[in-house]
Amino acid sequence: MGEPFAAVSRADTAIPAARHGLTARAVVIGLLGSAAVCFVVCWAELVVASIQIAICQFAPAAIGMLLFIILINLGLAKIWRRLALRAHEIAYIYLMILVTALTVSRGLLERWISGLVAVNYFATPGNHWQDIFFRHIPEWAVPWDPKGEPQHVVVRLFYEGLKPGQPIPWQPWVRPIGAWLIVVGAFMMAYLAMASLLRRQWVDNEKLTFPLVQLPVELARDAELGGRFFRNRLTWIGFAIPTLIFTLNGIHGLWPSVPQIPVQFPLNPIFDSMGRPFRDLGYTVAYCSLAAVGFAYFLPTQLLFSLWFFYLFVRFENIIFSAFGAYFEPMPLYPTSLWNGYQVAGAYLVLTGYLVKSAAPHLRDMWRRVFEGEPRGQAPEMMSARWSFLLLAVATGVAVVWFGAFGMSPAMAVIEVVVYLFVVILVMARSVSEAGMLMTETSFRPVDLVRLVTTQHKLGAANLTALSMADAVFTRDLRGNLVSTFLDGLKMSDMLSFDRRHLLVTAVLGLFVALTVGLALHLYFPYRIGAI
Repeated sequence: MGEPFAAVSRADTAIPAARHGLTARAVVIGLLGSAAVCFVVCWAELVVASIQIAICQFAPAAIGMLLFIILINLGLAKIWRRLALRAHEIAYIYLMILVTALTVSRGLLERWISGLVAVNYFATPGNHWQDIFFRHIPEWAVPWDPKGEPQHVVVRLFYEGLKPGQPIPWQPWVRPIGAWLIVVGAFMMAYLAMASLLRRQWVDNEKLTFPLVQLPVELARDAELGGRFFRNRLTWIGFAIPTLIFTLNGIHGLWPSVPQIPVQFPLNPIFDSMGRPFRDLGYTVAYCSLAAVGFAYFLPTQLLFSLWFFYLFVRFENIIFSAFGAYFEPMPLYPTSLWNGYQVAGAYLVLTGYLVKSAAPHLRDMWRRVFEGEPRGQAPEMMSARWSFLLLAVATGVAVVWFGAFGMSPAMAVIEVVVYLFVVILVMARSVSEAGMLMTETSFRPVDLVRLVTTQHKLGAANLTALSMADAVFTRDLRGNLVSTFLDGLKMSDMLSFDRRHLLVTAVLGLFVALTVGLALHLYFPYRIGAI
């Protein structure tokens, strides 16, 4: 990790150069591009349902739209130079589209909408969910009647689809979506505030590499210089190799008689044939990932070594535990062992302590600014320190109160929100900013820390019901972490000299498109074709 520095870096004292603002045409193109990406992502992940193009931090859907816009821009530049977008405009557009793509996919909507109806549809006499959970679900939180029977008509039609000519039941969704938007909005506010508070420490003081911004920034700069990137022979050779492999493998998936080029090799059959302890190694696959090779180019060698070391260490640890006869108990809801899951939790807590300690001088400086105001002679942050701390405090409080209204005890609500925001999300954001992690996944939930000191059934049905809904929507699947996306945008603002305050507008517009167009599509497609 980057070394902790003093709270105020040399960059803070320099006279800032003029920064580019958000233009009207960038807003229009960004909104249109975001709406288009909404449709493409929903079609791919809900209708085709065999490809996921927006679940990672470097979303292919957003990159594809970026390349499309740049190619159009190069054509316009040849017609009339003044029509072409500038580099900072392309960056604004890309960030708006990226926020939309992540939010409409696993970042929020794919988990949120299905999470409100799954418990009703899959309740059976055998699992007793109706008797155990339904009475603890508030009527305002779901589009079905918790006092009624399983497979409510609104839920059944969501999963099985409408008959031709039947209208989509929009009305039952209005109240629960409105209610959930309160806590969703609170978390979005918290994400933005955290990014604003962390920017100076991670960008200026610790000088993290932010690997995921390198390609978009270079593409945006190159578009302003006439597209030399696209005229480079090596670019097209690098593009052709994975395109050929994945095109051939895609055709093989449709017509198996066509040969394929294998890119993944399951190793578990080999280890299973060796018997215990090697059969308990865990799911192990060797991938030939050209994308990983490309991203590794941007990472420090020490970090690459750490990734390999701990990956192999966990596998070796499983062998040792198995050799001594340890029972392989899985971590609840995660495909890993109990000991691995809790080691991950411990690592998160240690990393959180490190991050807080290293940022302490910076955070004290930011806290001083709450009362003394922002210093002159510096480029403005996305939000002032005063607004950042205020929004973070309000957002945290609103989320705690909301979960309490849902049915969590006050203590459980505090643990759920605090661990989620200030441990899990913080470490995930750091992993992306420093290591360029494409996937933000973990192996524990906040409630798993509580299970260290008490048994789960002692939490009570009301707590467990509220936790199951909160975990389904927020804490169980963490792909699409927006804090890291906002931080990437703030890093790009320095590299391309655009106004950080306008990045806030860009983020809000991207979220607006996702929560309007995306929400409509996440209801339209399941009701028309069925979510099963």
